[in-house]
Amino acid sequence: MKQAVIAAVVALILGLAIGWFAGRFLQEREWSNPVVVLAGKDIRKASVEGGDPIPALGTRLVRPIPLRRARAAANSLFADDAVKAKVVSFGSGDDGAELHVVLENRAGCTLSEVSGVAYAYDAWGRPARANKGGENYVAFAATKLAIADGSAMESISEPLKSPELASIGFGQIDAWTCKEGKSWKRTL
Repeated sequence: MKQAVIAAVVALILGLAIGWFAGRFLQEREWSNPVVVLAGKDIRKASVEGGDPIPALGTRLVRPIPLRRARAAANSLFADDAVKAKVVSFGSGDDGAELHVVLENRAGCTLSEVSGVAYAYDAWGRPARANKGGENYVAFAATKLAIADGSAMESISEPLKSPELASIGFGQIDAWTCKEGKSWKRTL
């Protein structure tokens, strides 16, 4: 009986160790490519009635991975952008949930329109639901801006319908236009 219990405990420990290492290997493999392209099936899943705006078909997105890894991936992908979303937060305003994006303009002109994607995370750095379809991202756009070139940062806000536990995040700017006529749009 004693030998059977020892064999069972050894098998359990061995199984747990193999399972942990196999899971970690599969997770690392999935996280090693943090970029996905929004496909038609993703659009159909995310297009829920009463949901917040979603990015357009073909938009490059950072997959829902832990915040520290996602920010590192975003920094490498969007480091050379002239207009950046420096701070993204989700909170409550007088009329309900809101998205706040702090923009930095280094485009060499006065920014008048901007659009992009905001990614939602909870206070523990885990991907959080930002949209009714369960996605951790939401599209945003702002017009009639007047953000001067330079290091000055300005904030934009948009109402949201269902950010749930989202509180922090990061963002990417996919298109911008200046009053002087200069514009830019992210391409694959």
